[in-house]
Amino acid sequence: MNLEPTAISYLEAESLNPLTQAPEEFLRNLKQPSWIFIKGRDSTRCRILTTLLHGNEPSGFIALHRCLSESLIPETDMHCLVASVPAALQEPFFSTRMLPTQRDLNRCFTPPFYDEQGQLAKEILAHIKKLKPEAIIDIHNTSGDGPSFGVSTISNPSHIALTALFSHRLVITNIRLGALMEIATDDFHLITVEVGGRQEPSSHEAAYQGLSRYMSTRNLYDAGITSEVFEILQHPVRLEIKAYKTLSYGEEQKPGADVTIIAEIEKYNFGEIPANQNLGWLGKHGIDALTVKGTENQELISEYFKADGNNLQTRIPMKLFMATPDPQLAIGDCLFYLVGMDRCI
Repeated sequence: MNLEPTAISYLEAESLNPLTQAPEEFLRNLKQPSWIFIKGRDSTRCRILTTLLHGNEPSGFIALHRCLSESLIPETDMHCLVASVPAALQEPFFSTRMLPTQRDLNRCFTPPFYDEQGQLAKEILAHIKKLKPEAIIDIHNTSGDGPSFGVSTISNPSHIALTALFSHRLVITNIRLGALMEIATDDFHLITVEVGGRQEPSSHEAAYQGLSRYMSTRNLYDAGITSEVFEILQHPVRLEIKAYKTLSYGEEQKPGADVTIIAEIEKYNFGEIPANQNLGWLGKHGIDALTVKGTENQELISEYFKADGNNLQTRIPMKLFMATPDPQLAIGDCLFYLVGMDRCI
């Protein structure tokens, strides 16, 4: 099947000046996925920012809009991708992760590129390859409220230094879902930054402050950052609900639900959780309604969780993150990520 690539606009920041539109109006005028070029002081080098890979995660876009409004001049040329514009434009703005008929764009950066989103991802990758950037930052919002953190598939001083522009917390993952950050290598520096909940002004501010540092730092890798100032979480796994099982949230078990997660689950994001902590309640299928898969697709649920009667409890001390009280998000992605405390540095 031959598919035409999704149309991408290529704009220069100079053509936008003065940018006086509100972020929503600016987004409406973009209409489609767009690369925005900002000329830097040193045009022999370039960096990339990617935002709105998910249409409901606006902080990176809002930070970019603020930098454009302030006519910030970066140290190097900047190429800024605003990706899932059609999804973000669904009303209310910034409420739709991806259009109902489309795949999640941030699951499409590995072959096969068989559909419209795959073709868009393929075109984005081709443009990145042509640019040969010295760094890429991909800004996201967390599924629920929580502190900011970086995510990388690579653990080295360069990726730690990039994370330090935004956060003192880094997750090293070997999970492969087709995300953009998976193209990173030891010599090709790319991190994802999760700046907090999508509706929190503090998340927009964290994205702006980090993006400003990213744009204005002359040498990204001479900051003298060491892992000693970092909290590093290694090789998380995902707690997911199995297909065709029902999920709810509440202060007590919901009748008929296969899994009920405690309503205040967000408060545990990046906090240390002891063994035997109750995180919810199980229905008629018990713990078999849930799954934790390893990198070889082996079932690991019993290593991390147990059923005590109808209570869902931790089996070992752990930290979790990306916990959300939104059942739609949790079913579509995962309930949360987690690591055992032995994998926290």
